[in-house]
Amino acid sequence: MSLTSQLRYKDSPVRQFFMKYEDKAGAKECLKWIQSSKTPIEPLLESPSRSYFQYVGITTDYLIRYIANNNFFDFSSVERSIRIPIGSEGGIESTAFCEYILFEKIARIYLDGRPVDELAIYSATALAMAISLYRSGRLPRLFWQEISYEKKKSIGNLRCGSDADERTVMWLFDEYCFEKLNWDLYVQDVLAITRIFIDSSNNHDGELRHSKFTVNGKALANQGLVDGADFDCVIQQNEKKILTDIKATVKPLVMEYLRQLIGYVLLHDESLDAFEISDVGIYFSRTGEFRYLPVEVLIQKCLPSFKSIAEAKEAFRREVRYW
Repeated sequence: MSLTSQLRYKDSPVRQFFMKYEDKAGAKECLKWIQSSKTPIEPLLESPSRSYFQYVGITTDYLIRYIANNNFFDFSSVERSIRIPIGSEGGIESTAFCEYILFEKIARIYLDGRPVDELAIYSATALAMAISLYRSGRLPRLFWQEISYEKKKSIGNLRCGSDADERTVMWLFDEYCFEKLNWDLYVQDVLAITRIFIDSSNNHDGELRHSKFTVNGKALANQGLVDGADFDCVIQQNEKKILTDIKATVKPLVMEYLRQLIGYVLLHDESLDAFEISDVGIYFSRTGEFRYLPVEVLIQKCLPSFKSIAEAKEAFRREVRYW
């Protein structure tokens, strides 16, 4: 159960740690400091589903990192998460096979150095689905429903893919995008979010002006203590090195998000992770705001019973280690 999963489960050791040591007044103060103060752009789709928000969030996360790195995506940063299938046994019923096709045959195609366009969004969405499958072990329902005879005939007429199983995954991915995600509106939503990021990075008054993405999509070395803890990026602004989560939420942050940032701090090991952090924060991709707090302030306010960050880290790791 990963860090984020444990934060949602009240009986987990991570939640128990916060119940035991967290100062509620200090945590509320810190949460207020990192809240967005602008009205976010809303999706064009009326009453979007939870999965719609999920895919917009993960897809724009990858595209923001892609843009920040001069339209280059480091696939090696996520390659370790993709399970390579043995042959094609199991076919469409094998999650490993589906992950592989989504990652190798779709995600890699259009994240090829082009400025973000509809095709780049298509590939980034496939990457989002592959990683979601790896994390949850589940595909959208469309993938495990019975395929009609008429659909099988259409899939058989496709010219892409090396065999029927590959073509089936590609067909179902297209069907999910165009029907379930309402593709045209989804693309407009993602493009609007990436334009906000570009403006925030390039505009003289943008909150990401003179920022550099120094670490991208990395799991913390101590992630095994909580069965998974990967963050979006580290953004450097002058001397500040800010471990950052990218959020496409349209709602105010809840306490879970603040605790997630604290969890990253408590798991971070400068020597093992090979990077430093001075602050932690949130980039709000629907407003272009960047809100962050110094690590020292965060721990002093939220976990005041500890005399130092090192002491807080030691206690946290001890209490979550044997769950």
